[in-house]
Amino acid sequence: SNDWRSASNLYEVNARRTQAGICLLDLGDLLGSAGRQSEAFEVFKDSLRVFQEGSDYIGVGRAHDRTAAALIDLGEMETALEHLRESLTIFEFIQDAGRIPYARYRLGWTLVSVGQNDVAIPLLHSAVEDFKQQKRVEDAANAETQLAHAYSAMGDEATAAELYRRTRTMFEALGEKSSALLADINLARSWIATDPEQSKLSLQRALDGAREINDNFLIRASVVRLAEVNLQNATPTSLAESEQSLNEIDVAAFGENVSERYRYLNAKAAVLTGLGKIEEAEALLVEITAKGSDDWFLNEIADANKTLSLIYEQRNEEDLSTGFLTRAIALYLAAGEVAKATALSGRFLPQVVAPFQEAYLQDPSAISLDDSEHKFDES
Repeated sequence: SNDWRSASNLYEVNARRTQAGICLLDLGDLLGSAGRQSEAFEVFKDSLRVFQEGSDYIGVGRAHDRTAAALIDLGEMETALEHLRESLTIFEFIQDAGRIPYARYRLGWTLVSVGQNDVAIPLLHSAVEDFKQQKRVEDAANAETQLAHAYSAMGDEATAAELYRRTRTMFEALGEKSSALLADINLARSWIATDPEQSKLSLQRALDGAREINDNFLIRASVVRLAEVNLQNATPTSLAESEQSLNEIDVAAFGENVSERYRYLNAKAAVLTGLGKIEEAEALLVEITAKGSDDWFLNEIADANKTLSLIYEQRNEEDLSTGFLTRAIALYLAAGEVAKATALSGRFLPQVVAPFQEAYLQDPSAISLDDSEHKFDES
């Protein structure tokens, strides 16, 4: 990284600001891929300054995009959206036909991740059509994946499943194994409510494939989601298997990818609670519950409160258990997850609801590759 910084400084001293900014973008991507998003964020901010000083509009647009990528991993979604809108505005203003669809895709991707699906869908449809016209097949498939996420979140699982299947075929045809396996993970979500066994098979295929190509990101994602599916029909054997798989993952491997880190902690805490290891489970949830009611992590915080309600139920502390349960329901409602809130409220009716399995009804959310995998050409 020192070499990149030295090269950037040398270019800047010689008033070659475009080259200096490109060096900083490359350095930021290097740091981000190593899980050092806080450092990457500072580097991308510096690249933005350099491009602005050189009046390099394309560079400024790219720097806004990369700054947003670091902020997304850090959980600063509102500020990330501001940078992505700036990027799109620049490329639309200078009528850069190549970069406009990418900027729309990136903004749509992020809007989907924060639940603003109705705003995201037109942007993504536009990006898909432009990518197809420009014969950018992989970019079009990536944008259709985000469309699938949006339709799935809005309850149109049939459309989502068809898009996932179509993009999987395209990724395989392109030789993009990681993206094809990612489609398997997302297809599993389509079957979670109606066919948990088919969902597990899809996730197991993704896990086996990820291990074959040594894709650690997908290995972690598959293991966590398999644990979530096992929690739906929990048995001592399935919980023990999940615990063993989750123990093989070092939480530090998630770096500063906050969303995936919280997902792992929640899954492991739920598994441990099901096994009666409540002290270990409770310790894992401290980091998440410290978020209070952060708008960008309502689902994750709700999941943590749900598990805490079961922990205190096992301790026969009914008032505390009820308090956490009520808070979890409220957080799900605030996140727009009415089905989850309704299912969890069934715990107030123990005569008709199995206390453990129904409490862990999950709907594993759609997943995307790290944004750094999808970069545009240099200025």
